[in-house]
Amino acid sequence: MSVGHVIVYVAAVVLVVAALARRSYSVKARRIKGTIVQGRDISGTINLTYTEAAGTKESGPDRVAWAIGIVGVLVAVAQLAHDIFWAK
Repeated sequence: MSVGHVIVYVAAVVLVVAALARRSYSVKARRIKGTIVQGRDISGTINLTYTEAAGTKESGPDRVAWAIGIVGVLVAVAQLAHDIFWAK
């Protein structure tokens, strides 16, 4: 395996980790009563005020994180297929 192949695998892993990191800080709020605390090292009092606007739509999945993760997996699979079937 050459250095170029290792670089492609590392790039694929970085993309998947970036997608997971982006995804870990998202929250979907539905019918919440009380307080939500998200993140690290949060202390003190947190006040949450929520007013639903008329005609709001539910948020979908984080499409950017999914796209980054899918691209990372496809890069890794393509490189693995190349290494297995076409590399000598």
